[in-house]
Amino acid sequence: VFEQRTDDVCLYCDVYDITRKEDFSRILLKSLSDFGVKKSWLSWLTGVAKRLKVEMTIDPSTGKYALKPAIGALDFEGQMREFFMAISALSEQKRVVIALDEFQQVDSIKDIRLDAYLRKYIQERNDKVSFIFAGSKRHILTSMFGYHAPLYEMATHHELQPISFEDIKAYVSQYLKIDDETLRYICTSADYETKLMQNIFHLLYVHYKQTQITIIMIDEVLQSIINEKEATFRLIFDGFNN
Repeated sequence: VFEQRTDDVCLYCDVYDITRKEDFSRILLKSLSDFGVKKSWLSWLTGVAKRLKVEMTIDPSTGKYALKPAIGALDFEGQMREFFMAISALSEQKRVVIALDEFQQVDSIKDIRLDAYLRKYIQERNDKVSFIFAGSKRHILTSMFGYHAPLYEMATHHELQPISFEDIKAYVSQYLKIDDETLRYICTSADYETKLMQNIFHLLYVHYKQTQITIIMIDEVLQSIINEKEATFRLIFDGFNN
Protein backbone atom coordinates (compact mmCIF):
# COMPACT_ATOMS: atom_id res chain seq x y z
CA VAL A 1 0.00 0.00 0.00
CA PHE A 2 2.81 2.41 0.91
CA GLU A 3 4.54 1.76 -2.41
CA GLN A 4 1.38 2.90 -4.22
CA ARG A 5 1.13 6.23 -2.38
CA THR A 6 3.55 8.14 -4.59
CA ASP A 7 2.17 11.54 -3.58
CA ASP A 8 2.89 10.98 0.13
CA VAL A 9 6.01 10.46 2.21
CA CYS A 10 5.38 7.05 3.79
CA LEU A 11 7.79 5.90 6.49
CA TYR A 12 7.53 2.34 7.81
CA CYS A 13 9.15 1.54 11.17
CA ASP A 14 9.13 -1.99 12.61
CA VAL A 15 9.97 -1.55 16.31
CA TYR A 16 9.50 -5.19 17.30
CA ASP A 17 13.16 -5.70 18.31
CA ILE A 18 13.72 -2.56 20.38
CA THR A 19 15.20 -2.99 23.87
CA ARG A 20 16.34 0.61 24.49
CA LYS A 21 14.97 4.05 23.70
CA GLU A 22 17.95 4.59 21.39
CA ASP A 23 16.80 1.61 19.29
CA PHE A 24 13.50 3.39 18.74
CA SER A 25 15.06 6.67 17.60
CA ARG A 26 17.56 4.82 15.41
CA ILE A 27 14.73 2.98 13.61
CA LEU A 28 12.91 6.26 12.99
CA LEU A 29 16.04 7.76 11.45
CA LYS A 30 16.63 4.60 9.41
CA SER A 31 13.15 4.88 7.89
CA LEU A 32 13.95 8.47 6.96
CA SER A 33 17.25 7.60 5.29
CA ASP A 34 15.61 4.65 3.48
CA PHE A 35 13.02 7.04 2.05
CA GLY A 36 15.74 9.49 1.05
CA VAL A 37 17.70 6.83 -0.84
CA LYS A 38 14.62 5.36 -2.53
CA LYS A 39 13.21 8.70 -3.66
CA SER A 40 16.55 10.46 -4.35
CA TRP A 41 15.86 12.98 -1.59
CA LEU A 42 18.91 12.08 0.50
CA SER A 43 20.88 15.27 -0.14
CA TRP A 44 17.78 17.34 0.68
CA LEU A 45 17.18 15.44 3.92
CA THR A 46 20.75 15.80 5.11
CA GLY A 47 20.49 19.50 4.32
CA VAL A 48 17.41 19.86 6.53
CA ALA A 49 18.61 17.61 9.36
CA LYS A 50 22.11 19.02 9.59
CA ARG A 51 23.44 16.31 11.87
CA LEU A 52 21.89 13.40 9.97
CA LYS A 53 24.50 11.65 7.89
CA VAL A 54 24.49 8.26 6.19
CA GLU A 55 27.21 5.65 5.80
CA MET A 56 27.62 2.72 3.43
CA THR A 57 27.43 -0.82 4.87
CA ILE A 58 27.66 -4.30 3.37
CA ASP A 59 25.33 -7.11 4.38
CA PRO A 60 27.71 -10.06 5.11
CA SER A 61 25.06 -12.65 4.23
CA THR A 62 24.05 -11.18 0.85
CA GLY A 63 27.02 -9.02 -0.09
CA LYS A 64 24.63 -6.19 -0.96
CA TYR A 65 25.34 -2.56 -0.18
CA ALA A 66 23.02 -0.58 2.07
CA LEU A 67 22.89 2.82 3.71
CA LYS A 68 22.21 3.50 7.37
CA PRO A 69 22.03 6.73 9.37
CA ALA A 70 25.29 7.73 11.05
CA ILE A 71 24.17 9.55 14.18
CA GLY A 72 27.59 9.98 15.74
CA ALA A 73 27.49 11.49 19.21
CA LEU A 74 23.77 12.31 19.12
CA ASP A 75 21.90 11.10 22.18
CA PHE A 76 18.27 9.97 22.18
CA GLU A 77 16.92 13.53 22.53
CA GLY A 78 19.12 14.73 19.69
CA GLN A 79 18.10 11.89 17.41
CA MET A 80 14.41 12.54 18.02
CA ARG A 81 14.84 16.27 17.38
CA GLU A 82 16.62 15.57 14.09
CA PHE A 83 13.89 13.16 13.00
CA PHE A 84 10.96 15.46 13.73
CA MET A 85 12.81 18.47 12.32
CA ALA A 86 13.06 16.59 9.02
CA ILE A 87 9.42 15.48 9.26
CA SER A 88 8.29 19.06 9.78
CA ALA A 89 10.26 20.20 6.73
CA LEU A 90 8.97 17.32 4.60
CA SER A 91 5.38 18.11 5.57
CA GLU A 92 5.75 21.56 4.01
CA GLN A 93 6.02 19.83 0.63
CA LYS A 94 4.13 16.54 1.00
CA ARG A 95 1.81 14.71 3.32
CA VAL A 96 3.78 12.47 5.71
CA VAL A 97 2.55 9.13 7.07
CA ILE A 98 4.60 7.42 9.81
CA ALA A 99 3.66 3.78 10.43
CA LEU A 100 4.93 2.28 13.70
CA ASP A 101 4.53 -1.49 13.51
CA GLU A 102 4.53 -3.65 16.68
CA PHE A 103 4.10 -0.38 18.58
CA GLN A 104 3.22 -2.21 21.80
CA GLN A 105 6.95 -2.92 22.20
CA VAL A 106 7.57 0.66 23.34
CA ASP A 107 5.75 -0.29 26.53
CA SER A 108 8.69 -2.57 27.41
CA ILE A 109 11.13 0.37 27.60
CA LYS A 110 11.33 1.27 31.28
CA ASP A 111 13.73 4.23 31.49
CA ILE A 112 11.34 6.51 29.57
CA ARG A 113 7.65 6.60 28.67
CA LEU A 114 8.03 6.63 24.90
CA ASP A 115 4.29 6.99 24.39
CA ALA A 116 4.26 10.10 26.58
CA TYR A 117 7.34 11.41 24.79
CA LEU A 118 5.67 10.98 21.39
CA ARG A 119 2.53 12.73 22.61
CA LYS A 120 4.22 16.14 22.59
CA TYR A 121 5.02 15.77 18.87
CA ILE A 122 1.58 14.43 18.01
CA GLN A 123 -0.04 17.32 19.90
CA GLU A 124 1.54 19.79 17.51
CA ARG A 125 -1.44 18.93 15.30
CA ASN A 126 0.33 19.21 11.98
CA ASP A 127 -2.50 18.41 9.56
CA LYS A 128 -0.02 17.02 7.04
CA VAL A 129 1.58 14.48 9.40
CA SER A 130 -0.26 11.29 10.35
CA PHE A 131 0.69 8.33 12.51
CA ILE A 132 -0.34 4.68 12.20
CA PHE A 133 0.11 2.59 15.36
CA ALA A 134 -0.08 -1.13 14.63
CA GLY A 135 0.65 -4.19 16.74
CA SER A 136 0.06 -7.90 17.16
CA LYS A 137 -0.62 -7.82 20.94
CA ARG A 138 -4.04 -6.26 20.91
CA HIS A 139 -4.56 -6.01 24.67
CA ILE A 140 -1.31 -4.11 25.24
CA LEU A 141 -1.82 -1.84 22.23
CA THR A 142 -5.40 -1.06 23.27
CA SER A 143 -4.35 -0.21 26.83
CA MET A 144 -1.79 2.29 25.50
CA PHE A 145 -4.66 4.35 24.08
CA GLY A 146 -7.04 3.81 26.99
CA TYR A 147 -8.35 6.29 29.55
CA HIS A 148 -5.53 7.93 31.59
CA ALA A 149 -2.91 6.69 29.08
CA PRO A 150 -0.64 9.37 27.51
CA LEU A 151 -2.00 8.65 24.02
CA TYR A 152 -5.66 8.67 25.07
CA GLU A 153 -7.79 10.00 22.20
CA MET A 154 -4.68 10.50 20.07
CA ALA A 155 -5.80 7.85 17.55
CA THR A 156 -8.89 6.11 16.21
CA HIS A 157 -9.09 2.37 16.82
CA HIS A 158 -9.36 0.13 13.78
CA GLU A 159 -9.09 -3.63 14.18
CA LEU A 160 -7.56 -5.49 11.25
CA GLN A 161 -9.25 -8.77 10.42
CA PRO A 162 -7.20 -11.92 9.79
CA ILE A 163 -6.09 -12.51 6.21
CA SER A 164 -8.63 -14.78 4.53
CA PHE A 165 -7.71 -18.34 3.64
CA GLU A 166 -8.29 -17.65 -0.04
CA ASP A 167 -5.89 -14.69 -0.01
CA ILE A 168 -3.26 -16.77 1.81
CA LYS A 169 -3.72 -19.57 -0.69
CA ALA A 170 -3.40 -17.23 -3.67
CA TYR A 171 -0.07 -15.94 -2.39
CA VAL A 172 1.49 -19.12 -0.97
CA SER A 173 0.63 -21.26 -4.00
CA GLN A 174 2.98 -19.09 -6.07
CA TYR A 175 5.94 -20.37 -4.07
CA LEU A 176 5.01 -23.71 -2.49
CA LYS A 177 3.47 -26.96 -3.70
CA ILE A 178 0.73 -27.34 -1.13
CA ASP A 179 -2.87 -28.55 -1.14
CA ASP A 180 -5.77 -26.86 0.62
CA GLU A 181 -5.97 -29.28 3.54
CA THR A 182 -2.28 -28.95 4.34
CA LEU A 183 -2.36 -25.18 4.00
CA ARG A 184 -5.34 -25.01 6.32
CA TYR A 185 -3.37 -27.08 8.84
CA ILE A 186 -0.73 -24.32 8.91
CA CYS A 187 -3.33 -21.58 9.28
CA THR A 188 -5.14 -23.25 12.16
CA SER A 189 -1.90 -24.31 13.88
CA ALA A 190 -0.76 -20.68 13.80
CA ASP A 191 -4.25 -19.42 14.69
CA TYR A 192 -3.97 -17.22 11.56
CA GLU A 193 -1.25 -15.16 13.32
CA THR A 194 0.49 -13.42 10.44
CA LYS A 195 4.05 -13.32 11.77
CA LEU A 196 4.07 -17.01 12.72
CA MET A 197 2.54 -18.09 9.41
CA GLN A 198 5.12 -16.03 7.56
CA ASN A 199 7.89 -17.73 9.54
CA ILE A 200 6.52 -21.17 8.72
CA PHE A 201 6.11 -20.40 5.01
CA HIS A 202 9.62 -18.98 4.83
CA LEU A 203 11.21 -22.09 6.36
CA LEU A 204 9.15 -24.38 4.14
CA TYR A 205 10.29 -22.41 1.12
CA VAL A 206 13.94 -22.58 2.19
CA HIS A 207 13.93 -26.34 2.80
CA TYR A 208 11.13 -27.76 0.62
CA LYS A 209 10.32 -25.34 -2.20
CA GLN A 210 10.62 -28.07 -4.87
CA THR A 211 8.68 -30.68 -2.86
CA GLN A 212 5.01 -31.30 -2.19
CA ILE A 213 4.46 -29.97 1.33
CA THR A 214 3.21 -32.48 3.93
CA ILE A 215 2.01 -32.17 7.52
CA ILE A 216 5.15 -33.99 8.69
CA MET A 217 7.28 -31.23 7.11
CA ILE A 218 5.14 -28.60 8.79
CA ASP A 219 5.50 -30.25 12.21
CA GLU A 220 9.28 -30.38 11.73
CA VAL A 221 9.35 -26.67 10.88
CA LEU A 222 7.15 -25.82 13.87
CA GLN A 223 9.45 -27.80 16.16
CA SER A 224 12.49 -25.94 14.81
CA ILE A 225 10.77 -22.62 15.55
CA ILE A 226 9.99 -23.76 19.09
CA ASN A 227 13.58 -24.96 19.60
CA GLU A 228 14.92 -21.63 18.36
CA LYS A 229 12.78 -19.81 20.93
CA GLU A 230 13.70 -22.14 23.82
CA ALA A 231 15.72 -19.50 25.67
CA THR A 232 12.82 -17.03 25.44
CA PHE A 233 10.35 -19.63 26.72
CA ARG A 234 12.64 -20.43 29.64
CA LEU A 235 12.78 -16.76 30.62
CA ILE A 236 9.00 -16.56 30.54
CA PHE A 237 8.69 -19.78 32.57
CA ASP A 238 11.20 -18.55 35.14
CA GLY A 239 9.21 -15.35 35.43
CA PHE A 240 6.14 -17.33 36.50
CA ASN A 241 8.17 -19.07 39.20
CA ASN A 242 9.52 -15.85 40.77
